[in-house]
Amino acid sequence: MKKLVVLRRTSQLAFFILFIYAVIYPFSSYFSSLFFSAINPNLTVFISISEKIFLPRLTVSLVMILLTLVLGRFFCGWICPMGTFLDSASIIRKKNKNLSDNRVGKLRYMKFFVLGAVFISSLTGGNMVWFFDPLVNMSRFVLFFRNKVTDISGIAITGILFLLIYVSAFFIPRLWCRVLCPLGAIYAFFSKFSLLKRKVSACANCDICKIKCRMGAIKDNADYIKGECVLCMDCVYDCPERITKFTLKK
Repeated sequence: MKKLVVLRRTSQLAFFILFIYAVIYPFSSYFSSLFFSAINPNLTVFISISEKIFLPRLTVSLVMILLTLVLGRFFCGWICPMGTFLDSASIIRKKNKNLSDNRVGKLRYMKFFVLGAVFISSLTGGNMVWFFDPLVNMSRFVLFFRNKVTDISGIAITGILFLLIYVSAFFIPRLWCRVLCPLGAIYAFFSKFSLLKRKVSACANCDICKIKCRMGAIKDNADYIKGECVLCMDCVYDCPERITKFTLKK
């Protein structure tokens, strides 16, 4: 039984349901939408810079960064509702095509340029973060249909954006996460220094893990791009020899 995969999918589903609930009932005493804002350093940091204030939620974002330094980019693979939304495309896809990083290559660095643009915008008092943050866009998508907004242009823009993001996941899984997401860029940067590391012993070079990696994080020599790994744990079970594992550095 794929215990780690089942655990990851359970976590994804739980946080996705909590996110939808928090968006629809933002002021509920049971669960507040501020939780997802707090674990989103892309929002807390750049809003603080733009508005020149200190948000108490920054402390929670710092905790998330510290956890990333230990576990890696777990937020993107286990918590992010946008990531869960895009992963559903893999369930609909009939066959697992070659998802090698060669299909994206250096385009994955674009998300750091997007992050830089958001940072520069915040320094000048701008609000680009509201356009590129995945949780904000996901919230708008949910609210447009929940509130039955009559603004046709707003619905069209939101609908087209999500349609493009979702359709792209059929051709290249998590293309948004790999190439454009500024929140993913933040977690990708800090995860490069994480203590949790993927190890492969006596690899037979069958390339199965590389072919099936949803983030294109695995290289030809079975090594991987640490900042791109979202800890989906598929490679642990896809490996026919069961020689792939994740361990903490001593």
